[in-house]
Amino acid sequence: MEFKDNPFYILDASLHDSKSIIHEKAENKSFELSEEICRNAERILVNPKRRLEAEIGWFPGISQRLINEINKPHARITYRRVIATINEIYNKIPILTCANIIALFMSQIEDKSPNLDDINKLFHFFFQIVNKLESSLSDTIKIINSERNTSGFPEIHLDEYFNELIEKQISLYCYISKFLLKSFEFKYRLDIITKLVESETSNGSITCDSEIFINLIKDYEFDSEVISILREKETEIDMKIDDLSMSIKHNAFEFFVLDIVEKLKSYVLEWDKIAQPIQLFYRSQGKEHESSRELFYKLRAISIDFFKKYKNIKSIQELTELQKKVFAESREASEKLTKDEDDLQRIILNNEERKKMEYYNEWVYIFKYSVKISYNKIVVNKTITCMFEEATGIRYGLTLKYKNGLQIGTQYVVSIEKASTIIEVPIRDDKMFNDVVNRLLQSIGVNILSHYIELFKDGRYIIIGGHKIYDDGMELNKSKYLFMSEIIRVSWNEINSCYSHNGCLIVEGKKNNIRASFSYQEVFNAHILEIMLNTLLKKRATSISKAFSG
Repeated sequence: MEFKDNPFYILDASLHDSKSIIHEKAENKSFELSEEICRNAERILVNPKRRLEAEIGWFPGISQRLINEINKPHARITYRRVIATINEIYNKIPILTCANIIALFMSQIEDKSPNLDDINKLFHFFFQIVNKLESSLSDTIKIINSERNTSGFPEIHLDEYFNELIEKQISLYCYISKFLLKSFEFKYRLDIITKLVESETSNGSITCDSEIFINLIKDYEFDSEVISILREKETEIDMKIDDLSMSIKHNAFEFFVLDIVEKLKSYVLEWDKIAQPIQLFYRSQGKEHESSRELFYKLRAISIDFFKKYKNIKSIQELTELQKKVFAESREASEKLTKDEDDLQRIILNNEERKKMEYYNEWVYIFKYSVKISYNKIVVNKTITCMFEEATGIRYGLTLKYKNGLQIGTQYVVSIEKASTIIEVPIRDDKMFNDVVNRLLQSIGVNILSHYIELFKDGRYIIIGGHKIYDDGMELNKSKYLFMSEIIRVSWNEINSCYSHNGCLIVEGKKNNIRASFSYQEVFNAHILEIMLNTLLKKRATSISKAFSG
């Protein structure tokens, strides 16, 4: 029941008026209004049951003087004036009456360009008061019964009919709130509803259970203008995604594709401005906004396709940041984007590592030589190529050359084993030797070491320099007499030490005359064996696989 339709308002009646006084006031009012309106108002007020709706829609618990003050014509009502009134009367009058006064003033506000903070405060107060009303119905009944005792009407009780009328009154509050919002131009209404959702849900982190608030957001979500704008923006976004997809498919120039990406980003931001309050509301309710979810997966898919094609780190980072901003309210999207960001970071780090692997050297010494290393292969003299994953062995070393006690040069050995082929890598000087060897160890060396550890875990062995190496031990030579020896298997706790001597890796057992020698320059993977043994002995592990686990 709207305030102007309330029988108390029509007849200028008080909640304390008896039936006879109400009849008298109806008679007097019939000189101003139609007799039918006055008689209908009287019939409602003298009927104990029908009267209750008018009482709930009026101002029980305050003086008639204050009611008259509330109902008299006022100068222009502003939000700040309403807020000031709330601050003055809050906690001094009954909750129902306080809610009705706010609703009355909200229906009369003429300020069409208020401060957003003022509107936010007004709605916040209103939500709080109406929530308290729903939890203090017994107090409301006591106040109404107190008025009825004075006017001579029977008392009421907390029953289903009373609850229905309270719900009806709250529905009136919802209607007044929605009508107030729709009195603004769309752009300003969008700012109001966005700020309202942000403040009432703490940016989607808490639930606001106010019925009025929920109705306002639902009304916004299903508003024909909002639906129309969102569909228009979604159509623009879909068209740009299609353009981008076709450009990627037909190998368009990157500058052309980047222009499409920029337009796509601007359309997405325009869509997000309209969808933001809905997204925040759904997040506060622990739900996913389906339209946002669908758009997110479209953008994520085209972003991945774009990156795979053009490998543009800067643009994919910008697209990822855009999606993080637009879909921050979606827990599902946030989880996916966090993973995507981690994957992208790994790609960036991997690219940096790949750049570190890059090496090129070219020189002429009688013949022309060149060595080129990238992240996955080495090319020797521009004709011999070895993919790192194809390499099965690596050996390297250097020998200083002397004549008459003076060093006259250095002989370098860097060889790669590929199936049954041996690739000799030409080396120019000490710096090149170190640069090439370090890169080959980081690539081929790591691959071989990882492969060996997997073999050990499977219970298999490897052979280096004619000696079998097991996960828990290896074969060593045991000297007998003259130049005779036999091969015996020892466990790792029977190994005394391993060290370098005269260009060889020496492995010695704890018992006398048990040892093995591996030439760095002649035996493939002697250096890999050295790495495995040093790690095992340092960690005092019983097996190689355990030494490299964790």
